[in-house]
Amino acid sequence: MTYRVAVSDAAVNQTLGIISTPLYQEKGAAFWFLQNNKEIKIWADLLVGWQKNLPLGQKEIITWPESEPMPIATFLAYQKNQNYLILTTINNLATLVPDWLHFKNRQIQLNKGQEYPLHQLVTDLVAMGFSRESSLANYPSLAVRGQLVDIYQNFCIYRIEYDFNKIKSLLVINTLDNQSQDVSNITIWPDNIFQKQKFINSIPAACLLIYNLTDQENFPLAKNKQIIIDPLSKKPDFELPGQNLNFLFSQKADKIKFLQEQTDYQIFWFSKQPVLAQEIIKKYQLPAKIIDWQAALSWPEIMCLPTAKIITVHDQLFFLAETGHTTGTVADWLPDFTVGDLVVHRDHGIAKLTGIQKMTIDEVEHEYLVLTYAQNDTLFVPVDLADKVEKYLGPANPKINRLSIGNAWPQTLRKIKNQTLELANQLLTIEATRRLHSAPKINEADLEEKVAADFTYQLTPSQKAAWQDVQTDLQATWPQDRLICGDVGFGKTEIALRAAARVVSSGYQVALLCPTTILAQQHFDNFSQRLSKFGVRVALLTRWQKPAQIQKTCQALKNNQIDIVIGTHRLLSRDVQIPKLQLLIIDEEQNFGVADKEKLKKYKSNIHVLTLTATPIPRTLHLALSLIKDISLITHPIANRKDIITEVLPENDDTIKQAIERELKRRGQIYFLHNKVETIDFAYKKIKKMFPKAGVAIAHGQLPDTELADIMHKFDTGKIDILICSTIIANGLDIPNANTLIVTEATRFGLSQLHQLRGRIGRSDIQAYAYFLYTASHLAKLPTQRLAHLKQASSLGDGFKIASRDLELRGVGQILGKAQSGKVKSIGLGLYQILVAETIAELKGQINKPWRDIEIKLPIDTSVPNKMFSSLADKIVFYQKVSRQRDIDHINEKINQAHDQALKNIWLLQKIKVLAQNKNISSIYTYRSQDKKYLAINFLGAIDFKKIDKIMDHNPSWRYANHQLKIDQDFLKTNLASEIEDIIKLLTV
Repeated sequence: MTYRVAVSDAAVNQTLGIISTPLYQEKGAAFWFLQNNKEIKIWADLLVGWQKNLPLGQKEIITWPESEPMPIATFLAYQKNQNYLILTTINNLATLVPDWLHFKNRQIQLNKGQEYPLHQLVTDLVAMGFSRESSLANYPSLAVRGQLVDIYQNFCIYRIEYDFNKIKSLLVINTLDNQSQDVSNITIWPDNIFQKQKFINSIPAACLLIYNLTDQENFPLAKNKQIIIDPLSKKPDFELPGQNLNFLFSQKADKIKFLQEQTDYQIFWFSKQPVLAQEIIKKYQLPAKIIDWQAALSWPEIMCLPTAKIITVHDQLFFLAETGHTTGTVADWLPDFTVGDLVVHRDHGIAKLTGIQKMTIDEVEHEYLVLTYAQNDTLFVPVDLADKVEKYLGPANPKINRLSIGNAWPQTLRKIKNQTLELANQLLTIEATRRLHSAPKINEADLEEKVAADFTYQLTPSQKAAWQDVQTDLQATWPQDRLICGDVGFGKTEIALRAAARVVSSGYQVALLCPTTILAQQHFDNFSQRLSKFGVRVALLTRWQKPAQIQKTCQALKNNQIDIVIGTHRLLSRDVQIPKLQLLIIDEEQNFGVADKEKLKKYKSNIHVLTLTATPIPRTLHLALSLIKDISLITHPIANRKDIITEVLPENDDTIKQAIERELKRRGQIYFLHNKVETIDFAYKKIKKMFPKAGVAIAHGQLPDTELADIMHKFDTGKIDILICSTIIANGLDIPNANTLIVTEATRFGLSQLHQLRGRIGRSDIQAYAYFLYTASHLAKLPTQRLAHLKQASSLGDGFKIASRDLELRGVGQILGKAQSGKVKSIGLGLYQILVAETIAELKGQINKPWRDIEIKLPIDTSVPNKMFSSLADKIVFYQKVSRQRDIDHINEKINQAHDQALKNIWLLQKIKVLAQNKNISSIYTYRSQDKKYLAINFLGAIDFKKIDKIMDHNPSWRYANHQLKIDQDFLKTNLASEIEDIIKLLTV
């Protein structure tokens, strides 16, 4: 029996759709075959959540990950047709498992009262593969102590007590929960299996099989009942349509109102912070039920399923603002740090961050960052001063001084601040030169609105922010120089396209410079498709074209008959004249030298420059963070994009074969990157021998232009399955069906380059796999760090973090030069940049009051619960962001949103600090004297008598003397932080 279910590939839709079907609800064993171990974890978490909360398909969920041996419990579950759902992968179909008859015939049945000599039992168990130990091990083993025999198997200890040769009692101890139970019989199964068969051949006819339509050829088991997931089925047996709500919720008020109105739906809130979630549910009276999601791998989709009358939401819909996370600003992408990292304290120098410690002071718990200096000197930094701590970025092994004895840090800081003058002057000259040039204002036009309306998707929040930045630049009176940084597929090109449309509407020309002919062709096709219908004239200029065509394009450009020209280095040739050029767009700038870019900038010094990149090279990153180049970050992926599963493995043929087989089975395409042209033919022969029926071709930069163009076209149209290629594909075609990348000798590449290569896959909603292979038996430290970080940073949007890490690994000598490199080693790049920025401000004559440290010691709990953060690193970064925040409106918003009192308190303390900055306040604290509690507000000097009169008028019992305002706490409200805020406002006359 075949049962077709029409659901999308979203985990929420699939899991709910399957457990709702009549076939699934029948008793018995079922297998669900997924693509990878990540899906197994996600699907299992969801299924457990549904079965706890919905009266549907109550099967016990167990998992069998790929590349792991099948557990005995799993084997028995389906052989005995027990009521289990087993989640596994397609690739496990070929795994060898025990032959059931052989396995069953070698079992040992033990019964209470049975005569079975102890020595014979031990002999039989050893023959079955059990290891006799003095105490039980965590593998099939046995231990004998007098008349007791303990046997470990399948997470259980079977304890057999003997009375001479007779079994007196049987006890089963579950090692997972330590529960024990007396039983009358037990079964021991063999561990060494001599007869095996492929798993697919061991599946009994009674088992239900669940899989996607694309995998149907793997299941020639007509005898089994089968549920086939076929999203496009015209006549499904069951369907569960769903709508993704991510883009519906633009503001918090909209979310709350929408959910309050859904009285006919069950709303399930997946939460890693159930206490906070429950507070919001109670506060707004939402008809939602919480599903505990603390141990889950990733968030489920935010969906509305009208047929099932179910809506799913999760914490990130509400809590992103809750813990201070924002997106799209440089500050959010400064290097994060965590326990064990070297850090720099502005006042005390370089140290090691050894943790966060809670301490109780005046019966109130507070948290401190713990910094360790030389000779184990320790500094406890209150979390409200976390902004004084930066991650150390710079050359390895910087000097760490003692905290108190012979600390030369203040002298070091003053010396380097004085030395920043030269660099600051250079950077200021660059900025001033740009601002001296004038550029025409480029205002909004009708064409731009048409182009926006023609866009298939909605702009993500960070895309909107980037587009707003670009619009502001174009309306200024000086030329822009902006970097748009976002991972591959995040929508950088859309921002460039809209900017080009605006410039063209104003009567000017646009040039788009690409590193490869392949990428230029892709952009030409995209711009032509989007803009030609509105009368915009788009042209292509590359070395692939015939001389006559190039000459014709150059003449049309010169005569202003082309609005947008897209090309490679050919655009930089002397014969290319663009008289009304006003916008230069540079895609993937890391592939161009400074000389290349300066050619066009010097050609017309007052043009706008927009640079697009997924992983900016460290020099560009440094310039952006030094406030010389403006930067906009696009941090949100398009809907339904999935993280790329990244593996770093030794190179061998089995790994390569398995990876390619998996992709070919789902009818996908593969990039096989072999970056040595002289031996690429050998790689071709090896792959062709492995897969003689597959379409295999070679692509590299030394091929004739026409041949390379033909090969890439065939790969684009699906006529080639495996492309053996060089790094020419790094900035290549957007091919949604190519979702496996294999890179040989990955240690030869830089971190940003590897990330760029990985960006060739995962361009659709299909799960993508990247394999970075190495041949060396022992890797050097730097390649190991690169590959380890690449595997770790495999989430969507990690390009900017990788660029920051690349800067950290490569050091700053190449970026700043030897003169600055030594200074950076003394204080770290982050603090060095701050000093440079301060010097620039001073040279500009910007007299900004320095941010003063105001000592605040109040009996207020500021220890935000760990449960609100996914890691300790996230908590540290949160404290940093709070202590750096200076905008009162933003702080008030956070206070109103906070649903945890400690979270509200830490924002309130930051508000007090901001308000006190201009009030000459030096410290605020409470103390006890003669059984009374007082609040003391200390000032740097005498305060104006008018302010004193105002304070006394407010409350005559308050006392002011010796630059201190002393207040009996009996005269204050219970909310001390709010009361202090009101007092500070009184000081404004």
